[in-house]
Parts: sequence; C-alpha cells; structure tokens
Amino acid sequence: MEDQLVGEAKSFYKDGSVKSIYAYEDNLKEGAYMEFYESGKTMVEGKYKAGEKHGEWIYYTEEGEVEKTEKYRKGELR
Repeated sequence: MEDQLVGEAKSFYKDGSVKSIYAYEDNLKEGAYMEFYESGKTMVEGKYKAGEKHGEWIYYTEEGEVEKTEKYRKGELR
C-alpha cells in the first residue's frame, strides 16, 4: 500500500513561524490555502480543488491591503 498525503500540512520559515497552511486529500491539495509573511500577516488566501487552484484567490500587501484578486476554475485563471 502506498503512502498517501491526507490532512492538514504546514510549512515554516527558518525562525519557526508559519509560512503556509493547506490540506491534502488523496495526495492532492484540497480546501483552504493560506500563506503568511514572516511577520505573521496574511499574504495569500485561496482554495484548492483536486490539486488545482479554484475560486477566488486574494493577495495582500504586508500592510494588509488587497494587492490583487484572481479567480480560478480548475486551475485556470479566469
């Protein structure tokens, strides 16, 4: 039986602060995705569906202002 990635995953900066939080289902990213600046403020938030970006992705400046918004459908930018 092969190992499968399932559940929440996190990546970290060298100082131990959280860089990103996401989840896997059947080896594919699925659900909410968040990425943070080293300061802890949100850099990006979006969702994955079957391993591809899906729905609205919001990118923030380090000051917390919306820098840009993108919409995806099955991994393709709309």
